[in-house]
Order: sequence, then C-alpha cells, then structure tokens
Amino acid sequence: MNKENRISINDIMKTIHYPHEMVLIAIGYLLREDSIYFNEQYMIIEYKTFYF
Repeated sequence: MNKENRISINDIMKTIHYPHEMVLIAIGYLLREDSIYFNEQYMIIEYKTFYF
C-alpha cells in the first residue's frame, strides 16, 4: 500500500479533538467497510483505492 493510503491510530488520536472513546467507536464503524483494513502489528489503518 502507498503511504497515502494509511494512517496510524496514534495520528488519528492526536488530530481529532474528541474523547478517545468516541474516536475509537468511529474507527470501529470504519473497519466494517471492505476497503479498510486494520494492521494490528503496526496499529495502522490502511485503505484500498479503487479506480474504474
């Protein structure tokens, strides 16, 4: 995956100014999408970009 297609959980927590619990719930909803993958080893969210 390209670097543009990933973000660390730590970066998300630093940039979104909401309670951590709310951010984690939102991330959980994102992970329901087929195009989003959570890399547990590196704590990174990766997503696939589809081109038609």
